[in-house]
Amino acid sequence: MLSEDLPWIPATYELLTRSSGYISGIVKSTEELDTLLENHKRATCSAFIKWSDHIKDAKKRRLLWQVEDYDEDVPLYVVKRVTLACQHGKAPNRRLSTAMENSSENGCVKKRLRKRLKKLGCPAKLFIRHVTRYDAFSVKGDASRAKKEDAMKRLKQALTQMDPPTSTFIHVKLPLAEAHHNHSIDSGCRHSRPMHPRIKEKIQECVELGITSVPCVKIALKQFVLTELCSDDLCNPHEEDQAYFPSSKTIHNHIKVIETGNGHRKELKQYAADDGQKIEWVEDDVMDHDAVCEVESEDESDVDEDRLQRVRAAQQALREELKKFTDDSYLCEHLGTLESSTEALGLKGGGMAVWIQAQQLQGDALHQMQSLYGQHFPIEVRHYLAQWIEGQLWDSVELENPQEELKAKRLLDSLVQELQKKAEHQVGEDGFLLKIKLGHYASQLKSTYDRCPLELVRCIKHILHTEKRLVQEALNASSGGGVTLDSLSQKHQQINQTFEELRVATQETENELRKLQHNQEYFIIQYQENLHIQAQLTNLSAVPAKERAQRETTLQAKRTTLETWLTREANTMQKYRLDLAEKHQQSLVQLRKQQTLILDEELIQWKRRQQLAGNGGPSEGGLDVLQSWCEKLADLIWQNRQQIQRAKHLTQQLPLPGPIEELLTKLNADITDIISALVTSTFIIEKQPPQVLKTQTKFAATVRLLVGGKLNVHMNPPQVKAVIVSEQQAKALLKNESTRNDSSGEILNNNCVMEYHRTTGTLSAHFRNMSLKRIKRSDRRGAESVTEEKFTVLFESQFSVGGNELMFHVKTLSLPVVVIVHGSQDNNATATVLWDNAFAEPGRVPFIVPDKVLWPQLCEALDMKYKMEMHSTRGLSVDNLIFLAQKAFSSTSVDPDDYRNMTMSWSQFNRESLPGRNFTFWQWFDGVMELMKKHLKPHWNDGAIMGFLNKQQAQDMLMSKTNGTFLLRFSDSEIGGITIAWVAENPNKAGERLVWNLMPYTTKDFTIRSLADRISDLNHLLYLYPDRNKVEVFSKYYTPPLSKAVGGYVKPEIKQVVPEFTTPNSETSTSVNPSFMDQSPSPSPSVPLPNNFVNFPSINDPMMDADGEFDLDDTMDVARHVEELLRRPLANQWDSQPS
Repeated sequence: MLSEDLPWIPATYELLTRSSGYISGIVKSTEELDTLLENHKRATCSAFIKWSDHIKDAKKRRLLWQVEDYDEDVPLYVVKRVTLACQHGKAPNRRLSTAMENSSENGCVKKRLRKRLKKLGCPAKLFIRHVTRYDAFSVKGDASRAKKEDAMKRLKQALTQMDPPTSTFIHVKLPLAEAHHNHSIDSGCRHSRPMHPRIKEKIQECVELGITSVPCVKIALKQFVLTELCSDDLCNPHEEDQAYFPSSKTIHNHIKVIETGNGHRKELKQYAADDGQKIEWVEDDVMDHDAVCEVESEDESDVDEDRLQRVRAAQQALREELKKFTDDSYLCEHLGTLESSTEALGLKGGGMAVWIQAQQLQGDALHQMQSLYGQHFPIEVRHYLAQWIEGQLWDSVELENPQEELKAKRLLDSLVQELQKKAEHQVGEDGFLLKIKLGHYASQLKSTYDRCPLELVRCIKHILHTEKRLVQEALNASSGGGVTLDSLSQKHQQINQTFEELRVATQETENELRKLQHNQEYFIIQYQENLHIQAQLTNLSAVPAKERAQRETTLQAKRTTLETWLTREANTMQKYRLDLAEKHQQSLVQLRKQQTLILDEELIQWKRRQQLAGNGGPSEGGLDVLQSWCEKLADLIWQNRQQIQRAKHLTQQLPLPGPIEELLTKLNADITDIISALVTSTFIIEKQPPQVLKTQTKFAATVRLLVGGKLNVHMNPPQVKAVIVSEQQAKALLKNESTRNDSSGEILNNNCVMEYHRTTGTLSAHFRNMSLKRIKRSDRRGAESVTEEKFTVLFESQFSVGGNELMFHVKTLSLPVVVIVHGSQDNNATATVLWDNAFAEPGRVPFIVPDKVLWPQLCEALDMKYKMEMHSTRGLSVDNLIFLAQKAFSSTSVDPDDYRNMTMSWSQFNRESLPGRNFTFWQWFDGVMELMKKHLKPHWNDGAIMGFLNKQQAQDMLMSKTNGTFLLRFSDSEIGGITIAWVAENPNKAGERLVWNLMPYTTKDFTIRSLADRISDLNHLLYLYPDRNKVEVFSKYYTPPLSKAVGGYVKPEIKQVVPEFTTPNSETSTSVNPSFMDQSPSPSPSVPLPNNFVNFPSINDPMMDADGEFDLDDTMDVARHVEELLRRPLANQWDSQPS
């Protein structure tokens, strides 16, 4: 690959050729050209000056078929050609005028110009050609000479009549290090490069804001460089490059100049002018401790001693100040200055604790925090709006829900308003520049995110989450001595420590490899010299005998010495190679161990948490930490792989006897296996598709490649395809058996291109509108129903890494999916999913689960599911679980220990009906959850519903309470039913107390009238067990009273009554004939008169017996009572109402 060792080349630069120390290629625009040139300057630490700039005359354009190495069989012409020469090249002919040269006043200027014009004859040049091409006259596919002549003829004819359509590009030829001569472009050049103009502007901005402390300015500059001058397309400058990271001396010098408005410099010049001195202010980038200004005396006798002493005192004071800033400890002591400056600006407050702590981060954590910011979200916005940002509910916005876009838009508008408000409050000279900047940021954020406000929310959520994580990690690390870290933090700390060790080891092997390369190059030179000596010895036959003997002796001695050195050096080099291979072997062992820890433990645990979250378990957590680990792994593995390949290349260049070549081949194969395992394992499903999947219904899913950003996969985003496969097909896939590209159904909208989010550094594909059109089921086994058949959604993609060097075909399977075609199947499908999520083991064969599980394991799963459906921390108590065990095992034991070792099979759970019932254990439990979730969730969370009680338990509890005490329990005989049990006097037998049970309510009943209103209607219910007044418990849920008659019509009102326990309503008019209604087996609403509480006479054959059971033989009697009620005339009750 041409750019393999040139990581600084941006993706927008299409590389064409590389030869003789130059690379050439094309870019599409001037912005891309600027990015390329800036990267070249940062990477090579070189600088160029304009040599020539020639614009072609449009009338004299020369039509060509090729520009240097660019040949696409399209006619083109060069519009403009620019040549830049290395700053160390041949000097242009610039001479000072004779007057200036002889002037004593310009002696320093002359000296400085001569210094700057010093050249070293470097031939390196940089060529830029702006090219226009005529695509309409392309001859691609048939580039014969006749075709080209015909196309050129037609083009020239068209140019005389009109301007044909054109496209443009820029051809750039860049010199590499090999093209430079007579000077070095290594790290030494970084210390002599002039300061970047924007760095100077930033220093001036800091001074104008009142920040003059050198440590603070240095921190601000570093932050500015990493966030503003380093984007995704621009490589980071070296930390020693003083063009971007100026020294403390340089910063101090600039601050003094800006503070005094050049007054200090003018003052020194004035002193010198008065005393006949020539003073030169020291250049920023070459200043040292003992040279702040140069004083050259022309006439020492004329110097005013007093003024000269003042000049020297000023020099000494400035030297002392500069010496402070060469000591790193001085910087560390003054890091708190930035926070104090924040306090002075009134920015510190209780709502911005994270930001204050984030400013105290150091080292790699600080660098990670700084890298979060850039043009997409400036760090200044975070700083000045810290309190507002941390006070917003960013987590309440669901990023994958398009309907949340309006909420995100409001947050964006509020952010822009806060910025504008902050800008308006800046007053005075110091606030002028800040006012402009904040206003600019407001406009920038508005234009960037106005069309995609959800991206702003995603960006800020990522920033806040990462800052909190970095702060927490820093706090954990700092509390090591006095606080015992939990096991999770210790494990994370161990992983980070291993990464640091691997980084150091990788750097050491890199240094060793470079040393080996230098030694080998020198060895080859000496070997060539030895061959040259041998050739000279061979040619001695043509030399006279006397001279031959003398020369032969000399050459033989040199040859012997050189061959001895070559033999010794060859052995040493072979040892170096073996040592280096051994170090790489050790690194591979550590990398494999670290990868196993991350992929086989941390990632598997995350997937397990994700599966349990489907049952209501705690959230699986974010992937940011895992992604950072995987990216570090990918980076280290790739660096080691490159080193091994370079070592192998060196071995091939200079073969030496020994096993090194076979060893390097094995190392290369091993590390390729490691990175293959990393890439394939980090292709995961971030958001699972629904596990109960209904046909013809839209659903969504998200897949993510954790190493996509690091391996530059996003430069050519891959496409992901989703297909649904059966359990058998999934097994075949894991065994790498061919499934003949079959699927078990058809999914619409099943292709999606992975998108790279710059703000979060994630590469993911969001399937938002998939729909299962049809499903193909397999033959079922035994008693298995369609709701027990498991499918899975297979996501697969293909992409290359390292410029097609490695090709990956990645696949990942979703959690098991049960396909249904009707809502009635949802209950049983949910049981299959619950059982699989709860009891699946990591690494299983799809989708095997145990047929039997211990009862406590099932209790844990049921409790987890119940709390999720209730959205409550109140789950199933020990008593509730005992009730469920009694129901499941038909037992009467109340000791929980009796059930600890009992097992429950899948058949008992959801195949076999409960004794005496026509439904399974799960169907009953799911019915309870459905009822509670839809209608009774608040009452459960309030503790008003006891629920899991049988009839006998309710009777025993109520008989010891006062009359009118009631409780709510779930029906044993009906799915999704709840009944009211209460204690009261037997109306048919004085002095006898009985426990009564109302016919169970279902979801249908509560859609007509709520539970709270029904309890309010029943006046005989007074206290909720044990002794809570029902009004206190349920009144907040009562339906407000209906409004008065409108337009002469009275709105009807539904009331619930129990005949035996109905009392007359005091508001009932005596002139109104009472109407009667019986309680039917399934409560039905009646519409009595407005403002009436109807009276129900006692019926000789009541619906409920003393035990609270309904007699089904009385059904016909009930029906006759209802029929009689409906036949009664009501005209006399509505005489005063309009018809």
